[in-house]
Amino acid sequence: MTSYRIIGVHKETGQNVDYTVEAMTQANARAIAEMHGVAVTGVWEYEGYVPGQATGYYRPGYEGAAAPQSVSGITAPLLVSAISNIVVGLIWLSTCFGAVLTVPMIILCVYEFALYSKASQLHPVEFARQAKNLGIFEIIVGMANLPTLICGIIVMIQAGKIRR
Repeated sequence: MTSYRIIGVHKETGQNVDYTVEAMTQANARAIAEMHGVAVTGVWEYEGYVPGQATGYYRPGYEGAAAPQSVSGITAPLLVSAISNIVVGLIWLSTCFGAVLTVPMIILCVYEFALYSKASQLHPVEFARQAKNLGIFEIIVGMANLPTLICGIIVMIQAGKIRR
């Protein structure tokens, strides 16, 4: 059995939930939480679990607890930028020297889709760290693709708001 950290919102009370469960897999941990009336927003393997440790609900103002952080302000610009890189890359490819600009756009597009697909599996802080790195490359590639430049700036701002 492995310990998993569950973050979500209790369906009946609307209260933020942050606790640990013992389960065989991440999917089982999610199912256990949902059976207890929690709308799950994140499940992570929890290395810091101590057997017998009290777990429970997040209470605003309670020291040591952190409210779940949303990464939706990062995932939307990632998706927009990835699609923009495909479209603008194909447009640049139709010009004489466009292949030079298209290759970085396609590579960035692959990394954006990869990070977007891992958004629900990564801890928000780890996701934000990876998004910041990708945001730098979005801004660089954005010199030839305006939507990617704008999305890169948004990703950098939103990723900076997520704290430990």
